[in-house]
Amino acid sequence: MARFWDWLLGDPNASTATVPFPIFPIEEESTIQRLVAQDLFKGEGDILSRASALQVGGVKKGRALICGAVADAPLAVYRLSERVAKQPTWTYRTDAGISPWHTWSMVLDDFIFYDRSLLAFDMGADGYPVDIMRVRYDRWDQDSEGNVRIDGQVVDQKLVMVVPGPGGGGLLSTGAADVKAARALARARAARAIAPVPLVELHQISDEELTQDEVDGLVDAWSAARAANGGVGFTDSRVEVRVHGDKLTDFYEGAINASRTDIANHLNIPAALLDGTPNTASLTYETREGQSQVLWDTTVPYWVGPLEAALSSDRVVPRGQKVRFDFTSKRGPTPTPAIAGPDIED
Repeated sequence: MARFWDWLLGDPNASTATVPFPIFPIEEESTIQRLVAQDLFKGEGDILSRASALQVGGVKKGRALICGAVADAPLAVYRLSERVAKQPTWTYRTDAGISPWHTWSMVLDDFIFYDRSLLAFDMGADGYPVDIMRVRYDRWDQDSEGNVRIDGQVVDQKLVMVVPGPGGGGLLSTGAADVKAARALARARAARAIAPVPLVELHQISDEELTQDEVDGLVDAWSAARAANGGVGFTDSRVEVRVHGDKLTDFYEGAINASRTDIANHLNIPAALLDGTPNTASLTYETREGQSQVLWDTTVPYWVGPLEAALSSDRVVPRGQKVRFDFTSKRGPTPTPAIAGPDIED
C-alpha cells in the first residue's frame, strides 16, 4: 500500500508502476490544452475543454462561488449529531503535497466539468484511510470491466474510489452548447469593440477592376482607421463606402444576461450571483441577500452532497459515522440541508 501512495506522490523508486504519477499541477492544464483553447476561441469546434470553458466569465464565477463556499469549511466526522473524539487525519491535513483546500476544491471542479472524480487512499493499520488525495482527471480512466486505471495501468481497486457527482452530466457534456454559445457571443462582442458598428462595405462602383493587393490594402487601411482614429478614411472614385446595421447594444445586453442564466442553470446557481443585469420585470422582488440564501439552501447541498455521501461510506469511516462540512462560521447557526445530516444515522 505504501508503494502505491509513494507512486502517486511521484517517488521514482516506487515499484507499483514504472511511470511515476505527478500530482502537480493540480489542474488539467497543459501547453496542448492552452493551444486548443486558443484555437477554439477563433471558432467553436466539436471539442470543449475545461480550459476553454473557463474563458467564459459566468463559468469561472460560478466555479468560484461553488469551490469558495465549500473548500475552506472544516470537515469533520460525526456519530449522530456529535463529533467523534478522534478525527481522522485526512479531515484536516494531508501528506499529498497540496492543501486540503485544493484537494476538495478540485473534487468539486471535477463534479462541475466532468460529473465524477477519483480519490486515492493511503490506508492505516485499521483499514481506513489516513490520507486522501484527489487524482487529476486527465490521468485516470476506467476499463471495460470498471477497473480504475492511472496512466493506463490498473491499480489496486481498494485504494481508489470513483466519486460520482450530482448526476447532471458535467458542464463539458450537457452544458457544452451553452458554453460554446457564450464563447461565440464573447467573440462577437470583441469584434464589435475592435471595429464598432455599423459594419462597413467597400463597394467597387467603377468598371476598372482592383487588384487583390489593392483590395487588401483598402480593407486593411479602413480597419486600422476605424480602430485608431474614429473611422476617418479615404476612397477614390472606384470605391464607395456602404454601411450596414445599427448599434445593437440591447441585443448584447440581453444575450449576455440570457447566456449567464443558462450557465447558472447548469451550475444550479442563482443567476443574479453571476452578476448579470436582472430583468426588472421578474427579479425586482429578489434581493442579493435572498439569492445568497438560495445559494446555501440549494446550490451548496447539491454540489457537496455527493462528496459527503462518498466520504461517509464504510470504505472511509466506520459504519454509523457520517462526514460533513461545517458551514456554521460561513452562514451562521442555520444548518445547511444535505444528504442525511450529521444527526441522522445510517
